[in-house]
Amino acid sequence: MIRCFPLVLVLFAFCGDPLEEPAVAKYREGLKADQLQGFDAYARNNCHGCHGLNGDGTGPLNAGHRYSIPDFRNADTFRNGSDVSSIQHSIEFGVKNGKTGMQAYQNIPVEKREKIAEYIHSLANP
Repeated sequence: MIRCFPLVLVLFAFCGDPLEEPAVAKYREGLKADQLQGFDAYARNNCHGCHGLNGDGTGPLNAGHRYSIPDFRNADTFRNGSDVSSIQHSIEFGVKNGKTGMQAYQNIPVEKREKIAEYIHSLANP
C-alpha cells in the first residue's frame, strides 16, 4: 500500500477541471466567443498537454521540443490537411506520419471532436 501512495497522489493531481488551471483560465479570457466551446473541449481532453494552449506545439509534454508537433497557427505544418474535416479525421484516427504519431481519440464524442477541429482551424485562420 505504501508503494502505491505516490501514484495515488499523482492521479489526484490531474483530476481537476483543466479550465480551472490559472494558465488555462487566463488564456481562455482572450478567446473570441465562437472559439470557447472548441477550446473548452480541447482543454478538457488535454490536447494542450502536447499542442500547447495556443496550439504552437510546445505543451508541457513536449518540453524541449522532443517531438515534431505541428504549430496549429500555421496551416503549412498540418500533416493531414488544415480544413475542419481533415482535422476531425486526425483527431478520430490519429496521425501516423511524422517523428511521432498521435493516437486516435475515438472516445471523444463526435460533437466535441467537431468543436475541437473548428477551434484548431480557427488558430490558423483568424
